[in-house]
Amino acid sequence: MLNDCFTHFGPKLAEKIECENPCGFRDFIPQHEPVERLTFKPVNVVTVYRLIAKLNTSKATGIDEISAKVLKSAAPAIEEPLTRTFNMSIVSDKFPAEWKVVRVTPSFKKVQRSMLNSYGPISISPVVSKLMERILNDQMFVSFYNYYTFRLYQ
Repeated sequence: MLNDCFTHFGPKLAEKIECENPCGFRDFIPQHEPVERLTFKPVNVVTVYRLIAKLNTSKATGIDEISAKVLKSAAPAIEEPLTRTFNMSIVSDKFPAEWKVVRVTPSFKKVQRSMLNSYGPISISPVVSKLMERILNDQMFVSFYNYYTFRLYQ
């Protein structure tokens, strides 16, 4: 019953997205002055290693069942191929479909446990998708910060 309840969220959200297929991640960024100048840049191995080192090992694993603990342990061996993968995603403007698949777990939110609407879905993404999201988020933050700092002192 929870699965039926939760599976209605995705299609309703997808109907609100105005984008012709296929969409790239840049298609979802509002186009106003500071964003027009935003370009994502390839990352280096040091950045990827730093992000892997910061991973919280107590978080749940995604559908791929690759834990943050495993990624941290394997970091010296996988940092270069992972960096190439992230950079291919940035250059091609494509977020791998496998990274979009999440494990959805019900989380109790309200008073009565017997009611379906007392539960909300928690989406658990693959750890590598979280790393990619962090890379893009960091670059967007720096870009916006630089833009607004520049405008402030002009």
